[in-house]
Parts: sequence; structure tokens; C-alpha cells
Amino acid sequence: MDIEPRDAETPEGEEPDEEEVLEEETEKAGAGQKTRINTIKARNVSVKDSAVGTVRGESVKVNLENGVIGAVVAAKVKAGVTNGAIGAVFAQSATVKESQISILVAGQVRGDARILFDMRAGLVAGLAAGLVMVAFKLIMGRRS
Repeated sequence: MDIEPRDAETPEGEEPDEEEVLEEETEKAGAGQKTRINTIKARNVSVKDSAVGTVRGESVKVNLENGVIGAVVAAKVKAGVTNGAIGAVFAQSATVKESQISILVAGQVRGDARILFDMRAGLVAGLAAGLVMVAFKLIMGRRS
């Protein structure tokens, strides 16, 4: 997995950015090994044969190959996926290329993707689940 840090180097006496620490850790893991990471805060993220819990940032570009990302949260998201999947994308604007995304919530969406739940489908599913729960409660309430 490669991460492109915003700052080239950390001045002495200061704590390194999470991105720099993460880059060092992934270099130690060695090429070809599978990696699991909880959270990444970065602009550009390339994931190959690995799993990432959450990717966060203002504007995020994600390249995913043979891996999984739980969620991407950013104002702008550009995602490209090859033999992988993203669980959820939350953004104001999303540009997707050959992506498999379970839940996509965005003001603007461009590109081609296989999306399980978009914003409308999510609202309909939530409404249907709410109605089923109310009906179940009414039925169970009459038996008591």
C-alpha cells in the first residue's frame, strides 16, 4: 500500500503526520504482504491486497486493487476499484470508475459504479424497515 504524504519531512522535535508513520509501517511490512489498517488520513491512497477500515480527508483519491475499504469520508472522492470493494462512500462530490460500492451518499455522482444502496434506495429501505417494525410492534401489542 502506498500513501502520498502532504509534507515531505517532519521537522525535528515534532510528531510525524499519521501518513508518514503509516508509510514507514507499510514499508516495514514488505512488498507482497497483506496489510490491515484501521484509519488513513491522506489525499492519495493506493491499496493493493489489503484492508483499510476508514479513509478520511478533504479531497481523497483512492485506487483499490484486490482489497477492501470499509468507508471513505471526504468532501470530494475519486475512486477506482479493480477486484475490490468499498463499503460506504460519504462525500459532497464523488467520481467513481469501475467501482463496487455498497452505500453511496453524495450530492453529485459521476462515473460508472455498481452501487448496492444509493441515497434513494437507502431512504426506501429505511422506510420499509420502519414500517415493518411498526407493524410488528402493533401485532405483538395486541397479543399482550
